[in-house]
Amino acid sequence: MQSEIDTMGSLRTNNLPVPEVFISDVTIHNPVDMPYMLLELVPRNSIRDLRADVPAEYREKVYSSVASFHVLSINGMSLR
Repeated sequence: MQSEIDTMGSLRTNNLPVPEVFISDVTIHNPVDMPYMLLELVPRNSIRDLRADVPAEYREKVYSSVASFHVLSINGMSLR
């Protein structure tokens, strides 16, 4: 996680649009007992915003794919 924090800081220094890390702790010695980072909200389209553009017959597959990707990313797994 520290490398992600450092990378985002470096990208922001070079004026690239990445969220600001307000606070972080990469140890388990903190009030939530796990590593965390609190990020700036970056406005963008979400899947909910785009649902009108996804034909009804494909919505379930699109949502399922997005959910699978999210679960894999939370568990630190790769899609490759």
